[in-house]
Amino acid sequence: MGKNNEIWKSVLVNSKKTNLPLIVSSSGLYGIKKPKGEVEVRVKKIKNGNVRHKIRVGKTAYSLSLAKIVATAFVKKSNAKQSMIIHKDYDYTNNSASNLKWVTPKEHRAHSNKSPNTLLARKKKAFTKSVHNRVLNEKSVVELKKMIWDPKRNLSYAQLAKKFGVSQMQIYRIKSGEIWFHVKVENEPLNARYEENLKNIAYQQKNKLLNKKDIKKKDKDVKGLKDKKKKDKKRKKLKKKKH
Repeated sequence: MGKNNEIWKSVLVNSKKTNLPLIVSSSGLYGIKKPKGEVEVRVKKIKNGNVRHKIRVGKTAYSLSLAKIVATAFVKKSNAKQSMIIHKDYDYTNNSASNLKWVTPKEHRAHSNKSPNTLLARKKKAFTKSVHNRVLNEKSVVELKKMIWDPKRNLSYAQLAKKFGVSQMQIYRIKSGEIWFHVKVENEPLNARYEENLKNIAYQQKNKLLNKKDIKKKDKDVKGLKDKKKKDKKRKKLKKKKH
């Protein structure tokens, strides 16, 4: 039934047995147990990032991810709030019990934020213009930030909010760098998101340059191929004339 150290268990849904004798292994295999004890392994294609199986319990049909089936059978929860499952190595095709863990929604978000795909998506996202506010623009934010970080400022945050037509909460969010972090003024401390955004802009520009070089190279290759075809045609015509 697989590897020597592989453990097989019956698939349970809400602690109930399934209509078919479904079993799952600690390495993430899934199948039906035959009368003589052999296993008919069922393999499904990955869809939307995971593998799902349709399971019937009585008259009720369920669509469950393979990760949840394996975790339910082999992975223990440390508290009742753990309702979600993570893949420790971020490989959603690796559904072995040792790679799965029950977590709370908060822990799931924290884990997802560190995934390679999320980090790459952040890297590709660079801000040069804001999408946060329709009242403010880059020019007015520069003016506002200069007033916020002016050592001799005599206006309160409430007064600044009224002056620029925004809420006081917006002023705090701008000051903390939560929004409009890509705009920096004199006296303003360096913000981690501002620095990250500069790196992202550099990354985008580098990729754009590489893409341009790649396009030029392809155009050159295509031109060279066309020139070669023209020369071949001329050679063929010359040969025909000689004959």
